[in-house]
Amino acid sequence: MLPTSGSESAVSPDAVAAQLLPTTEPPVATVRVPRALRSIVTAAGPWMPLALILAIGLALRLFGFNWDDGQHLHPDERQITFVVTKLDFPWPPDGALLLDPQASPLNPHFFSYGSLPLYLLAFVGASASRLGWLINILIGHGPISTLATWQQASAYGQINLIGRVLSALFDTGTVALLFILGRRLYGRAGGLIAAAGYAVTALAVQQAHFYVVDPILTFLVVLTVAVSYRAAERGSLGLSASLGLIYGAAVATKFSAVPLALVVLLAHLATFDPSTKKLRWLKPERWSTALPGLVVASVVSAITFVIVD
Repeated sequence: MLPTSGSESAVSPDAVAAQLLPTTEPPVATVRVPRALRSIVTAAGPWMPLALILAIGLALRLFGFNWDDGQHLHPDERQITFVVTKLDFPWPPDGALLLDPQASPLNPHFFSYGSLPLYLLAFVGASASRLGWLINILIGHGPISTLATWQQASAYGQINLIGRVLSALFDTGTVALLFILGRRLYGRAGGLIAAAGYAVTALAVQQAHFYVVDPILTFLVVLTVAVSYRAAERGSLGLSASLGLIYGAAVATKFSAVPLALVVLLAHLATFDPSTKKLRWLKPERWSTALPGLVVASVVSAITFVIVD
């Protein structure tokens, strides 16, 4: 009951309103999120910053990739395109013909750079041409909308565009590798900073708009450093073989990667303690334990270089 009279029983308007108004708020409608979707969002949450960085990096590298409107204005890319269009992958393969240094259709007769980028572009272009009918059915003319047809992907006027997409993909791979390496050395924040910094680096974005050897070489160099770090942390013959394969591919991309052998050597003659972030050299009496790994890395790198270069 509300008081109606008497000075002692008088109440303020606020007190009256508090008694008359409901004390509980009406229920708010809620949206039930399926458990499977919640699980996906929870699992993907920590990776969202990296996914955003990679998406931005790839978008910057693919934006306007036909910047010269098919005019082949970059001189190094133009020379590579000339050479690649003369290469051929005969099917079925003729071993005697392929091993003939003069008559082989795989001899580029051009050695200013390594042969790996040439073979890579020729192989991807030839594959796109031979599977062009299927690609056109599945995805039309995309993502390279300037291609008249995928059957002409290996032609001089088109294959440079495929090369630019490859450059963009390799350079975006470098962004991911920098995150992995930075996270191992300086934590998650360090990895994200390294990846974000390279993703928007002007020179890297510019070079990824051409099919030149630099984006591929950068990817292989960073990959060599990352695997070397892993090998120094806990070496194995498998890691040594991987190092040899990657190093051989780097040298087959551009001969200036030869000094990278010092990194491979360091990975076998030193150990890395991730807790203290310190590198310790093996004592001379323990160098013999590193010999099998060095032999494996050397043999695999030599074989890789001979095959792809």
